[in-house]
Amino acid sequence: MFPVITVPPDAANLPEQVGSKRKFWYEDKLKLFKFVLGETGEDWSEKIACELCRLLGIPHAHYELGLWNGQRGVVSETFVPPEGRLILGNELLARIVEDYPAKKILSCAPAHCGASSSYIEGSAASTWV
Repeated sequence: MFPVITVPPDAANLPEQVGSKRKFWYEDKLKLFKFVLGETGEDWSEKIACELCRLLGIPHAHYELGLWNGQRGVVSETFVPPEGRLILGNELLARIVEDYPAKKILSCAPAHCGASSSYIEGSAASTWV
C-alpha cells in the first residue's frame, strides 16, 4: 500500500495554468498538487506508472497519492532545477512536426523559465497511462 500525502488546507496559493488538469503549487513552488477528475483513477494510475518507471530505471516525474481538503489527487515535486527551464512537449512537437497546430503551444510557468538547462514536461509514465 502506498502512503497518501495530506496537503495542508491552506496550501493552495499558486494555481498552475499550464495543462488541462486543475492543479496548484505549494511549499514555495516546490510541490504540485494535481486534482483527480471524477472517478477516472488518474491518481493511482500515475502512481503505478511512476513506480514502474522507477523499477525499470526510466527517468520520470515522481508521484505520491495526495489528499487536499477531502479531494483526491497526486503530489509531485518539481523536477526542474533552479537554473533550469521547462520545455513543454508541445513546444518540441511544434519544432519537428510541420503541421503541428501552433495555437496549442503554451509558455512554461514563470518559475521555470529563463535559464540554460532544459527539461521536458511529463515523462515516460505519461505515455503509459
